[in-house]
Amino acid sequence: MGTTTMGVKLDEATRDRIKSAAQRIDRTPHWLIKQAIFNYLERLESGSDIPRNSSTDCRQPK
Repeated sequence: MGTTTMGVKLDEATRDRIKSAAQRIDRTPHWLIKQAIFNYLERLESGSDIPRNSSTDCRQPK
């Protein structure tokens, strides 16, 4: 299976949070972001409700 690159625009504070969290578990920010995406998709595909962010709801209207 091939891979492709996707871009995500984040504010600097969120970027810093990702970097800090990744450092705490001795992983790269890239690894942490991929794991978050995989976990989110698993929850959605298993029929769970859309996980909500406690600070903002980033869903786009349909």
